[in-house]
Amino acid sequence: MISADFLKVDELVQECLVYFVDNLQEIAKQSCDMGCINSQIIREIAKSVHLDVLDSLKERKDKLVSRLFMKKLELLLEKEKNYLLKCAYCNELFTKDQRKYLQCYKGKQTIDSNGRLLANHV
Repeated sequence: MISADFLKVDELVQECLVYFVDNLQEIAKQSCDMGCINSQIIREIAKSVHLDVLDSLKERKDKLVSRLFMKKLELLLEKEKNYLLKCAYCNELFTKDQRKYLQCYKGKQTIDSNGRLLANHV
């Protein structure tokens, strides 16, 4: 796969990617150096591998699994709905959708014109 990518034989790279994803459990057990797999190939593998499969992979020297997790996380965070925000008061992480209903109990308290205490949204 690495040689096919270097030689720009795209059809062979795609076949190798399919084989790699289908046999990921066995490939991860091998003691060969996976550090030379380029970032674009790692990205394509991460797109094709389900998160549960990634979570079940075991490697002795962690040459591949952590890179796949990193790319999988990057792919998830590319979608705007998955952006993570952090509350300035309590440092909790949340998404834009969660911001509408989450409350921060460490934030500044505000009172409306009727004297009622308002919820502190993150």
